[in-house]
Amino acid sequence: MRPLEGIKVVELSSVVAAPSVGRRLVMFGARSIKIESIEGEQFRTFGKSYQTPDSEDENPLFDQYNALKESIPLNLKSKGGMDIMMRLLKDADVFLTNMRPAALKRLSLDYETLKEWNPRLIYAIVTGYGDKGPDKDLPGFDTTAFWGASGFNTDMSVLTDNYLPTIFPGGMGDQITAAELAGAICSALYAREKTGKGDRVTASLLATALWSTCLMNCSTQFGRSYPMTRYQASPTPYRCKDNEFLVFTILSNFEKQFTGVCKAIGRPDMLTDERFWPQPNFVKPENTKLFIQTCEKAFAEKTCEEWLAILRSNDVACSRMNHFKDYVNNEQAKVNGFIREHVMPSGRKCYVTLPPARSDNAGEPEMGRGPFLGENTIAILQELGYSQEEIETLTSNGSTVAHA
Repeated sequence: MRPLEGIKVVELSSVVAAPSVGRRLVMFGARSIKIESIEGEQFRTFGKSYQTPDSEDENPLFDQYNALKESIPLNLKSKGGMDIMMRLLKDADVFLTNMRPAALKRLSLDYETLKEWNPRLIYAIVTGYGDKGPDKDLPGFDTTAFWGASGFNTDMSVLTDNYLPTIFPGGMGDQITAAELAGAICSALYAREKTGKGDRVTASLLATALWSTCLMNCSTQFGRSYPMTRYQASPTPYRCKDNEFLVFTILSNFEKQFTGVCKAIGRPDMLTDERFWPQPNFVKPENTKLFIQTCEKAFAEKTCEEWLAILRSNDVACSRMNHFKDYVNNEQAKVNGFIREHVMPSGRKCYVTLPPARSDNAGEPEMGRGPFLGENTIAILQELGYSQEEIETLTSNGSTVAHA
């Protein structure tokens, strides 16, 4: 039995953050019923933005976040649509959403209303900026609320003469926030077993971003300055002879790692150079710059793979700086089931990523496609007790739609 077997999630979600929460819960055995607009949620047609298929037969981006869920589109502005929604919520364990609180309040889907309707309900919401303050009602996307508002893209860019902030890594802030909220949901479910009472749990993109960057944020209060030039910070990437980059770290266990690097690049003399040893001397700006310049010259003499072998033989923590396109050939990811071949309805195959957490009781995570729009409408309505005549009325008057 998987850990969340028997847990019913009603998911009023779109795009990445909240659907990623639902995907995590499904992987551990929960049932997720995805509520969509009559037209379908916007991420169904998002693939074009990434030059990726987004048809019904091939929609791998949508599948990654929505695999093995059920779909029922609802017009929540109609009486029939809201009746279906409230019936779904009556015995739900979790209501998961990333709609803005003001919109939920207008629909009577706010926590104060729903906890009266279902006192055992775990109400889980992703917000952009939190529940309070001047920005609480602003729309939240990871590009703005996570990457922009946290300072990451501005201050973690390398400062050059033509300085520009880095490109936003799409969906990453959403995913990190989703992990926080999934953990909070499971904690609330555990507490409910003892108290019998539901709870409201939240995670905001801004809060998650600030927590994720707290090392940098905190240090700026004590003199550390961002953005930096290449020669101000370590670790830093190094270009090898084959124009590939590698990175190594000497921040943890400095003596061991620094010794390994010096031996690897054939510079054991640096081990007794007072500019680099002991560690407080190494972090002085002029000495850090000299060390990086010394490494630049060395790494330009061999290929990335040659240097990785040398560094690892000296027990230095290092990695090739892979490219996104290398993803499909990552044997470490394949053997651990982090990525998996996915057969789309068209029969075409591609690789997709699965949520990272694992459980022995849950077993190997399943991969499948996301639901077609309205694929489960009829079955869900029958389960809720609607008659065939009522179902026909609801589908004909625009309260819901069913997949053909």
